[in-house]
Amino acid sequence: MRRLGSKYAKDILNHKKTNSSATTIALYGNLGSGKTIFTQGFGRELRISKRIQSPTFVLMRRYLIFRLRHPIFKRFYHLDLYRIKHSKDLEYLGLKEIFKDASAIIIIEWADRIEKMLPKKTIKIQMKHIKNKKHRKIQTKKT
Repeated sequence: MRRLGSKYAKDILNHKKTNSSATTIALYGNLGSGKTIFTQGFGRELRISKRIQSPTFVLMRRYLIFRLRHPIFKRFYHLDLYRIKHSKDLEYLGLKEIFKDASAIIIIEWADRIEKMLPKKTIKIQMKHIKNKKHRKIQTKKT
């Protein structure tokens, strides 16, 4: 899962950015399906030196992407919405403004909690356990 996260980050960093909003990745899957490990691999590729851990209790963590790594992207946001019941519970985070920030990359665990709020061009990744939780099935959908 870390290698897959790293690969997604490489693809995004190498892709020519054409939209004027944040690059948003929505992660779906049950507990233990690899969402946080995927995000750790993604962050490693962005060369984020801090340990990336799930922000289950604080809901969101923000990391800086140094300019030497990428001229466009400056911030990486990691959200874990497991504890959220309604999208209105997130108003204080300023998520609508973050979605508009073209210099941001956002990964959202448990994105189904705010499905209606997600930007149109969100990359959606479904993670599923198969074969006694030793293997995973990954499906990607770009909207």
